[in-house]
Order: sequence, then structure tokens, then C-alpha cells
Amino acid sequence: LDGKITTPFRGSAHIDGSFLAETGDYCCDEEQNNSVTLNWGADPYLSNRNLGDAVTALNEEGIWDLVDRGRKYAIQMEKRGDFDCLQL
Repeated sequence: LDGKITTPFRGSAHIDGSFLAETGDYCCDEEQNNSVTLNWGADPYLSNRNLGDAVTALNEEGIWDLVDRGRKYAIQMEKRGDFDCLQL
């Protein structure tokens, strides 16, 4: 959230949450596809909201609700195989 698109982590660049970054702002080695794009616009809960709604200050209950909804969306992503490219 320092305005930079990436931050170094474990020896390679990682997107660090810049909501202004777009996929074309960084490059991936197509042959070694080991990246996951987290796109709030693809989340069924957030997709019908604008960016301001997604980042609006929430009360504690709202924060935990957003975390829970994110967890549910991550489960959908896992079932689709979105995380298969990650080395664990």
C-alpha cells in the first residue's frame, strides 16, 4: 500500500495490494505461471459494488463479514484450481 505495484518477498516481486494496479502493469513468465491474481471484481459479493464501497471504512462486524466472504470466495477459487500453480 506504499503506492508501488510490487514488493520483494522471498526473493521475487509480489503485488502488495495496490488497488490501482492492473494485470498489464506487471509481467509474468508465461512458461512458469506461478502467480494468482486476486480480483475483487471477480468476487460475486463485491462484483456489483464500486471500488469505493469495497474500501469504505467498516465497523468491526462489517470487517469480519468481509473477511468471511473473502474466505468463502477463496474456497471457490481453490475448487476451480486457481491456486494449483503455487508451490507449497
